Order: sequence, then structure tokens, then C-alpha cells
Amino acid sequence: MAAIDNHASQKPHHTGDLDAMLWGIEKDPLLRQTITVVLVLDRAPDREVLLDRLERGSRTLPSFRHRLVEAPLRLSTPRWIVDPNFDLSYHVRWIGAPGDGSLDGVLEFARQSTMSGLDRERPLWTITVVEGLMGGQAALILMVNHVMSDGTGLLAIFGVLGDLTRRPRYLGPMPAIPEPEDQSRLGLAVEAAGYTGQRIFGFLARSLGSTTRSLPTAVRRPRITATTLVKDVRAVTRIVAPNLKTLSPLMTERRGWLRFAALEADLEGLRKAAKTRDCTVNDAFLTAVAHGFALYHKRHGKPVERLRTTIPVDIRKPGDPLFGNRVNGCRMAIPIGVDDPGAAMANYHALIDGLKGVAKLPLAAALGTAINAFGPVVNLVIGLIMKHDDFVLSDVNAGGLAFYLAGAKVLSIFPFGPTIGTAANVTLVGYRHKALIGINADAAAVPDVGALVACIREGFDAVIALGEEGQLE
Repeated sequence: MAAIDNHASQKPHHTGDLDAMLWGIEKDPLLRQTITVVLVLDRAPDREVLLDRLERGSRTLPSFRHRLVEAPLRLSTPRWIVDPNFDLSYHVRWIGAPGDGSLDGVLEFARQSTMSGLDRERPLWTITVVEGLMGGQAALILMVNHVMSDGTGLLAIFGVLGDLTRRPRYLGPMPAIPEPEDQSRLGLAVEAAGYTGQRIFGFLARSLGSTTRSLPTAVRRPRITATTLVKDVRAVTRIVAPNLKTLSPLMTERRGWLRFAALEADLEGLRKAAKTRDCTVNDAFLTAVAHGFALYHKRHGKPVERLRTTIPVDIRKPGDPLFGNRVNGCRMAIPIGVDDPGAAMANYHALIDGLKGVAKLPLAAALGTAINAFGPVVNLVIGLIMKHDDFVLSDVNAGGLAFYLAGAKVLSIFPFGPTIGTAANVTLVGYRHKALIGINADAAAVPDVGALVACIREGFDAVIALGEEGQLE
């Protein structure tokens, strides 16, 4: 993870349509968007340095000193505005090690904090430093609302707050506190109307330009153009089509009672396994998790042939900022089994390649706008779509270099993404030689989380064995 520029823009901004949708559906407790990251440190961070970095970050990082407000009469998407009552001490807490000082105690505290949620009237993040863990270690628990950032954006934030050596680098004078904006309803309404007007004008201009460029081709080859459009519509429809029941006959209940579990695998072993089938680490990760879910169902006497998964696809383009959300959540039903992990991996590789193509289609990019236009009805629409999906799968690469926070070396990074109505979210962070996996499960859907974790661990063992077999050949 490389350190990056410490002068991010603090210019007030509106959320995109996807983020507005995420913000709206959060009113349903099962669809809360809290992301929790647990960092294990080799020692307690220096308080003075960490608080200095966080104060600096609140003045430079987008949304860290801002609260999210909705425009009057929904004249625009919600807008980030500077919180005039911002208090760093509310967002940063220090506690002694809970329980026996093990990682399990930290995960239990993080789980309870996540279920409590974040205050929607304040900037949408908190950090809790846990001191006094076994062996002199410490932990840092970051909670953020997904509307602030995706996984790539969170790593960029850590890049701003952290260092590549144990000695913190000098960052210069403390930046000025951002100036508060007009927060009156009239002021917000006027700004929202102007913003939406600019968006409409820009959309019309882009549409006209796109039509002008594509019209000659459409006239010369109308059949090909129509066929392509139909294929695109069908592809996007498959992703957003609501389903009335889960594919899993086992993981059917949803209550929002979260359970956290963490496991670790050999990242290089996953790379070697992926290489044997000309696949990626992401393909190997999906294969291991799907293998684990297949085992879990089989051992409960309810084998299943397919499960429906949601996979966030990064749609960042060159020049897009690292911060914020630049993903489309794509859904697909995948075949699962325990017979041939290698064949499954190759199959998943083709499916994910197709999914990435669909996620970047203009139609897919416009889905957030279309769904968000429903307003309060969006809760019902998204709830119908998401609550009958089986699991969420996500991964992000933190790089091969060690990094430090306020003098403490980061040993491990365990991510816990929101279940968003599914039975479980399984997220992987690749950090140095480790594949660090966080499992966030709905306890009503998965009452025996330990059994699921054991099955997923077997899935990783089966996939990594492919790489070992390849070396022997």
C-alpha cells in the first residue's frame, strides 16, 4: 500500500446515484451499509501522532468532516456538507482489550459496534483503538458507511493516514478547517436545483454527442445495432431481475443478527492455483468460497446446485479519484460443487469476465439513476432483489509492502462488508503474502457460523492444492 498525496479535495459535493440509493435503502435495518475493518498492529499506535493524522484527514479527506444531508423535496441526490459541530473525540475512541486479549474479543466488540450502526446526523465514521492485546499487540477498528467509500477508497484513506516506515513522515503545517456552507433549507434547495439542472444539461449534451457519433453506424448497420442493444438490455436485466426466493434451501432466514469470523490463507498459494487454469486470484477466491458453501449445504443434508451471489465490480476509469464509490454491484447465479475445483475456477473466470463487461455498459451505469428515481419505493425494490440473494463476495489488494499507523506496524487487515440482506458477506484483502478473509454472516441464516468457516477453510485448502499439484507435474 503506497502513501499518496495528503491534499485531497474538500470541495462540497453530491453523492452519485448509486450512493444515493445506498443511503436510501439503509432505512431498512437488513440493508444497512456499514463497513468494518479490523487492523491488527504489532503495538499500540502513538496517540498524539494518530490524532494529528486523523485531525489532518478530517480537513483534507472527502466526507471525513462532512455530514450527509438530503435535499428538500428530493431536488437532487444527497449532499455532503461540513459539520460545524465536528468533534474528533466523538469519532476516535480508546479502550482496553476486551475478554482475554485475543483477536476473538476484538471481533466480538467490532460485531456489536457494527450492529449498533453509525449516527446519520454526524460524519459517517468512527475509529476505536484497542490496546493491551496478547503479546503487546493492539488493534484498530474502523467503521464507515459504504456511501463514503468502497474498498479501494478505504485503502487510499489508509495510505493518507499511514506511512511506509515506522517513523511517521512530516506532513507540513496543519491544513485549515473547511469553511461551513449555507445549511438552511432554502440554501440547500437553491443549490440542489442548480446542481440537478447542470446534470440534466450535461446528460443531454453527452447524449446528443453520443447519438451523433453512433448514428452513421446505426444507419449503415441497423440489424447489428439493434441486436447489440437487445443483448445489452438482456444482460443488464439478468443482473437486476428480482427473485422471490433464495436458491439456498438452507440459508433462508434474515434477521440482521451479525456474526464475525476471520481466517487467513496463503496468498501466493492462491496465485499459483489460479495460474494453473490461467485465472486470477479473484477467481480462485470465488472458487474457494463456493466450494465452502457447497460443503456447508451438503453436510446439513441439503445439497444445492446453484447459489446467487453479488459481486462488486470496480468501474473506475483513468482519472477517477481513488476516494468514494466506483463500483457496480452485479448479481449472478453460479453453479457450485465439491467435485472439481479446477474446472469450477475456469468456469467462474468466464462468468466474471462477462459480469465485468456488463457492469461497464452505459445501461448498467444508468441503473442507479433509474432506481433512485423511485424515491421511497426503492427500499421495496432493492429489498426484493437483495434479500433473496445468498451471499456477497468482494476482494481488494492492499499491496505487497508493509505499512504503519502512527508508528505501529500493520500485521493483518480483516474486512467485514455489509450483508445487504444476504446470508453472508465474504471479503478478502490481499496484504503482503496473506489472504485475509472476513466473514460477516446473518446468524438467522447461518446459526452455526463456525461450521461455515470450517467449510470455507476446506475450500481454500482444496483450491491451494491445485497449485501444489501443478508444481509436481
